Amino acid sequence: MNETCGRCGRRLKNPIFREIGYGKTCAAKLGITVPTKRKPKAPPADCDTATSDREMEGR
Repeated sequence: MNETCGRCGRRLKNPIFREIGYGKTCAAKLGITVPTKRKPKAPPADCDTATSDREMEGR
């Protein structure tokens, strides 16, 4: 793990960027994609997706 950005030398605070070795801006400029840890949105528990899919077919 790097303490500083490999491109500009700035100190890295985020552990994900430390692991990559580049800051957010420099990674984007170099075309490096950063993995996200976001959870996919789940439909509400009372929503029946099969019914709503059938309803949308006629539109």
